[in-house]
Amino acid sequence: MNTHSPGQVTEWLSMGRALFLVIHAAGVALFCFVVTKRVAPLLRAERDFRFDRPLYRLARVLQFWLGQ
Repeated sequence: MNTHSPGQVTEWLSMGRALFLVIHAAGVALFCFVVTKRVAPLLRAERDFRFDRPLYRLARVLQFWLGQ
């Protein structure tokens, strides 16, 4: 039978925690990378003022939303 000393078990736990933190840090870094790549075109795009013709827009919403 293999018996492990408490020191060996603690070493496994510390290596597991380090691996856990590395995997999560890599996941957060990749998520931030993907988000910055997807948000960049939105920030460079021209602004669209959507409140210029409220009655026309309301009529279009009613036509396509209720009229369906």
